[in-house]
Amino acid sequence: MPDNPVFLKLQWADKRLRELDSLLNAFSTHPQPIVIERDSQTNEILYRLATTPAIDSAIQLLAGDILQSLRSALDYLAWALVSANRGQPSIQTAFPITEKAPGTKGYDDAFAGKVRGMSKDAIGKIESTKPYKGGHSYLWPVHELNNREKHRLLFTVGAYVSNFSISQHIEATNPPLEIIERMARAYASDTTWVDIRKGTYPLKAGDVLLRDSPDRKPNHDAQFFIQVALDEKGVFEGEPLLAVIWQSFQSILSVITQFNGMY
Repeated sequence: MPDNPVFLKLQWADKRLRELDSLLNAFSTHPQPIVIERDSQTNEILYRLATTPAIDSAIQLLAGDILQSLRSALDYLAWALVSANRGQPSIQTAFPITEKAPGTKGYDDAFAGKVRGMSKDAIGKIESTKPYKGGHSYLWPVHELNNREKHRLLFTVGAYVSNFSISQHIEATNPPLEIIERMARAYASDTTWVDIRKGTYPLKAGDVLLRDSPDRKPNHDAQFFIQVALDEKGVFEGEPLLAVIWQSFQSILSVITQFNGMY
């Protein structure tokens, strides 16, 4: 990446993203403690989560650092675009991201103040990114999450079931072939895992992770793995944290790349 403030910020975000990936990988590779019991009504074997997952605050702090760097990179870009046009950046100069959409009251004035001094081409390119709520998929969310993180220490996060050692469970319980085939189809389905994430988030002690047939023997070594989700109302609700941060990084990088050669 070029050695300029915009890309230095992106490099810093990339470094923090790799640290976050490492922490989340460590978090997700340890099987969770379980308690096994029988349903008093159906006699099914219930696998329950023994303890509520503890999420390292470093995960939340790193996510906040990454989003702050991404938002700053956009503002550095705005400053650079004004300077490249031989304008004088001001305290108002910023990459304009708003909750209001074009055509709504107050939008035009707020937008104009932030881009004053830029070339018409630069302003037009910014407008084409749709930097407002309901426009670009990640510009407004990154802006909003960054603002929220400035006012409170942690993002709202929780855990959900992200994986299950199906081979170990099949070997331990020896179900009939038709059950194995059904389990394998479900395990391979993306829809299944989306449903599991939505159904298990946020995990807490005592939650049922699996219901097994009454005729199966208990699998005391069953392995359930969990991951962290971000739950910020109105932005990303119950979405995998790493996916949100990674896609935010890629999207902001893509936006900034559009301005190559203009500053």
